[in-house]
Amino acid sequence: MMRLTQKFLVLVLLAGMARSAHGFTPLGQFKNWQITPLGYNFPSDIGGPQLGNEGYRWNVPTIHYAFDQSFISYFGKPGMAAVDAALKLFTDLGSLSSITNDGFSLFLRGEPIPTDVKGPQNFSFAEAGLLDVKSYAMQLIIEELGLAQPTRYVWTLRGRLVETIGGVTITNYSVVKLNYDPVTLQPSSYVNSQLYDYEVVEPLRVRGIDYADAIEAPVNPPFPYAFSAVADYALGPGEYFFGLSQDDVGGLRFLYNKNNFTTESLLPGITGSAISSSPWAPFIGTNFTTTNVVITNAVGNLIVTGLRPGVNKLAFKKVKYDSLLSQLFVPVTNRYTDTVITNSRAVRQSLQRGLTQPDLLFVAEDCGLILNLVPNTALRTFTSAWQNNDAINGNDGSTGDTFGGPGVITPQIRISFSDQFPYWLNNSPDFLTGGDDFSASAVWGSFDENTEVPVIYPLWLNLTLQDLQRLGQ
Repeated sequence: MMRLTQKFLVLVLLAGMARSAHGFTPLGQFKNWQITPLGYNFPSDIGGPQLGNEGYRWNVPTIHYAFDQSFISYFGKPGMAAVDAALKLFTDLGSLSSITNDGFSLFLRGEPIPTDVKGPQNFSFAEAGLLDVKSYAMQLIIEELGLAQPTRYVWTLRGRLVETIGGVTITNYSVVKLNYDPVTLQPSSYVNSQLYDYEVVEPLRVRGIDYADAIEAPVNPPFPYAFSAVADYALGPGEYFFGLSQDDVGGLRFLYNKNNFTTESLLPGITGSAISSSPWAPFIGTNFTTTNVVITNAVGNLIVTGLRPGVNKLAFKKVKYDSLLSQLFVPVTNRYTDTVITNSRAVRQSLQRGLTQPDLLFVAEDCGLILNLVPNTALRTFTSAWQNNDAINGNDGSTGDTFGGPGVITPQIRISFSDQFPYWLNNSPDFLTGGDDFSASAVWGSFDENTEVPVIYPLWLNLTLQDLQRLGQ
């Protein structure tokens, strides 16, 4: 294949967008054109980027989570506390509609939300390969809340045409932006105030697969927080997050805001609640001008499918398994009030949801190998099981693109941390005598800016930094 490199500087195009300095990307099911040769649908991808009006989100007010016995055995109380702390950062956002802006940046309770949320890298921890459990949980969770990697999709390929004319091969690409400013909702070339241009490169190779891609590059001089969003999934050993960045919060604010209405259905198994004498009651004090709302699939007086706002607040509740083996889930009944638009007005209906499994389950297990060599760090649930509401939101798939969204994220979501650490690579022909063994292992740990002695997992190995150095010799 001919190697083609095309540089597209976009500074002139961005001259009229100087105020747009942020960006997020919605995540959902792969569209039919999001194929691996164009830089999508790699083995590590759970879904593809969506247009701004095609986002997927949870539509229940409380997400219930739990740790199974494998996680408890491997990480113990410190590991569970790290995940609890990661989830608390999302719940601490409070009412998403109360997050304000000045036309440019977002403010939480009157304070500007930071654009750089990576703490300083600890080089001794990095040398040991330590990966912070809390920070990695944040990356995995925000993906399962509906956000894709924003920097990766600032510029992305939509199409590719190869022609041979007069013996000369010419390759043309169409490039689109699937990254959106959280204030203006316009396509953006920025993430957390960092401007990106791009270069189309072909061929590239990942896991033995050739592909083309629009590779983002920070415009010189790059900011120190390039690739800075938690959703970018770009955290290295010895690094950690101390919070959610401006654009992480902006993406969640857009998806879950109470003013973001999409037609969606209740999750299976939800019924009317007996706590109300009527399955629905008027939502007094709200003025809606929505017209031509079609409600379908209603069961009795319960409105199953209709126009719904975002839940407006992310809430997580820890639930437990019964027995010492932690394998028998204790059933939970969650009662809440649902708001849905019907006949141009909002109504509220009392619902109950019986859970026989947690919505979000954290596991420690063998996550397989990359190229039959390196253990995968983590696995998570793909978007293929999410509820796709493309058709009921007015898109009939006449162009053949029946995927996309918007849609609803459906449980159970399973997030697995590898239990195959530490490991060492060996590329020496005389490996039996040690040769050029070198440590390339990722090792789970817990640390922050105040940590002198990190927690190193699994707890039952009682490893120290010195032990890791000695084991690699």
